[in-house]
Amino acid sequence: MPLTASALPAWLQYTQVIAVIVIALVGGWIAYKQFQLAEVKLKHDLYDRRFAVFEAARQLVYAVFKDVNASDQTIFAYKAGTSDAVFLLNDDIVAFLEELLKRATHLRALKETAAQSPTGSQQKVDSNNKANAELTWFAAQLDILIKKFQPFLVLESRKRLCF
Repeated sequence: MPLTASALPAWLQYTQVIAVIVIALVGGWIAYKQFQLAEVKLKHDLYDRRFAVFEAARQLVYAVFKDVNASDQTIFAYKAGTSDAVFLLNDDIVAFLEELLKRATHLRALKETAAQSPTGSQQKVDSNNKANAELTWFAAQLDILIKKFQPFLVLESRKRLCF
């Protein structure tokens, strides 16, 4: 004759109830740990994508310093590298990235105008003076770039996920 729940001794019935509660608690703990792990993964993925935008902006600033100009290839790499910024960063940084591009292309136009102008002409002098002003602006941008991106590139959570 099979034993039914009511035919089991009381201690065994209590053990079954406790086992169900323990299994539920362990399942809940595992689910919570998976939730924590998903949060960490999301932060890491966002960090990687945001850092790629930062790196593209930094490369543009470096290219302007190195060549005192931004080549077509540099501009294209910058546009490709920063195209996701609107989805990953705030409006202030997106506006800053647009300003970098605008000033880099403006500097490029000034350098081309100066190169095509006759030596000693007022247009050449004006273009060179404006280009120097743009270069001075770019000189300060690396520090500003780091300060603007820092809140988005700090991995704050250093909690240990132990199982």
